[in-house]
Amino acid sequence: MPMRTPRIFEPDLVGEGLEFNVTKSNAHYLSTVLRLSIGDNVAIFTGLGGEYLCKIIEVKKKFVRVEVRYFNPIERESDLRIHLGIGISRGESMDFMVQKTTELGVNTITPLLARRSEVRLSAARLEKKLFHWQQIAVAACRQSLRNRIPKLAKPKTVNDWITGLNEQVRFVLDPRAQKTVNTFTKTGNSVSLLVGPEGGLDEEEIKNTESANFYKINLGPRILRAETAPIAAISILQSMWGDMK
Repeated sequence: MPMRTPRIFEPDLVGEGLEFNVTKSNAHYLSTVLRLSIGDNVAIFTGLGGEYLCKIIEVKKKFVRVEVRYFNPIERESDLRIHLGIGISRGESMDFMVQKTTELGVNTITPLLARRSEVRLSAARLEKKLFHWQQIAVAACRQSLRNRIPKLAKPKTVNDWITGLNEQVRFVLDPRAQKTVNTFTKTGNSVSLLVGPEGGLDEEEIKNTESANFYKINLGPRILRAETAPIAAISILQSMWGDMK
């Protein structure tokens, strides 16, 4: 079976017919990790849609130059746009959620400072975390063949987030809810999904979602961990209303 064409992210690539030096980190990946050589093909995506097919024309230590052959406007985005508001979780749980929800096609991720969040970060630490999560999203797009990078928004409180949305349908996960997603009829192509942190959302946050036109839904009889719930919910939404048929 032929090897799939390697993919890298280069946001500054501007067009076809160019010769282009990839970044040092990508040069290391192509030459040292993958051991590619002159004449090998590479797909480059910029995060704005489509991808460029390139051919390696020069390889040195920590240096790879490619020739941009042509642009493929292929889109792999779902027709369903999903904005995930997710309570910030501890350790690697948040990394895992960013990675997997990116693979599943989420368009925007907003980390939320919920009242029961067990994570408390300074402004400087939050900025570092945002950069880290953005890099995880880029890597997930590279692996999953997505050509558009999901937006990673600045953290907000739950109440600030729910009052500034424009998606057509809004859901909040609540294990006490009586309804599931399949009880709703699709209306529009955009969804806001609110998922709390490990400790869940508190009573006031849940109550405020009602006045912001959120529907409370559950994911069945079992209680899912904070990092499992958004993955399950997005998979269901993409299966019912998106492109995972």
